[in-house]
Amino acid sequence: MLLNLTMLKNTLTSVVAVAIVSAVVFAIAGGFGFFKNSGEVDLNEFDKEFINNSSTTSNLSTDSLSQIEGLFGENKDIASNVLGEISFSNDKLLKYANESDALLKDALKHPNDEEREILIEIIKDYNSVIHKAFGELDKNNYQQLAYTISLTNSHILTWSPYFYYLHSQSKSALLPIIKELKSENQQLLEKLLSLNPELAGKLSTQRLKLILEDIARSGRKRNSDFVRFSYADYQEFKVFFDTFWDAPEFREGFAKEGYVLFDSFYSMHRDVDPEHNEEVRGWLNAARLELIKTHQESLLELASKNKDEAKSIGDNIIKILEEQLELRKDQHIEVRTFVERDLNSYTQLIF
Repeated sequence: MLLNLTMLKNTLTSVVAVAIVSAVVFAIAGGFGFFKNSGEVDLNEFDKEFINNSSTTSNLSTDSLSQIEGLFGENKDIASNVLGEISFSNDKLLKYANESDALLKDALKHPNDEEREILIEIIKDYNSVIHKAFGELDKNNYQQLAYTISLTNSHILTWSPYFYYLHSQSKSALLPIIKELKSENQQLLEKLLSLNPELAGKLSTQRLKLILEDIARSGRKRNSDFVRFSYADYQEFKVFFDTFWDAPEFREGFAKEGYVLFDSFYSMHRDVDPEHNEEVRGWLNAARLELIKTHQESLLELASKNKDEAKSIGDNIIKILEEQLELRKDQHIEVRTFVERDLNSYTQLIF
């Protein structure tokens, strides 16, 4: 009887907390006067736009080329952080994965028009090697799945922004590769969900972070149209992400890993600043609020099973947000306001 009363008390506490979260997030969403109503990008138009969105010629400066080459290392670091102590024995998978890494890094050195034939050959070699890697993967081994998902996460979010710099002939060669990588990645995540759903949730959170970082890069280096292309990647993956949401352990993985998103949120808002299209910025604001609301709900669900762990995660996020307030103090007012209101919403959580 005592156990049942305790469980009832915990359940009621969680229900009340969820209600508080919903009210806080609703107030945040309704309280902003910065943006018009958010909308959606029409993904069906993107194949055509990907090929035709820019000039058929692009010759980059040495500085721009250096930044492009840095993409791979940045994305690899983010994507691999969640792997932790994962290890396995599959020499052929590792061999082909390393070869695909090397080919992608080589491809990043050849974006300019006069080298497009070289790039197209590298893309063909990459396609052959990555298929060999997929062929060697043991899909019943969750550690190998996690490694390969991390690999494809970093590759997708390196190829996709690189794509924008290329001649139309190179784009035509690369676009099918990007599509196939996304399709294979989704199939591997679906398989991992059946074997280790919490890890699938963590890897999916890292994928979201990679996308947010790409949106920020689009804001720094391109115009609002290119931010739209990066945001379309978010929309596409978020639809897939939502199909996993019925799995409690997946939600738990998102609850535990969600802390990684916050710095990327505010870098995105810093770089897609008021000089960018107002409608586009509204989409990004709505996306951040949606992810925060989802994270808070998953955190409260975790609290119903492990209150101490959930509280520890919540306290860590509050610390991160306080650090973000200091870090962003000289940035434009929208960024500071978003951090302040997000911090307020987490401090009001009841575990």
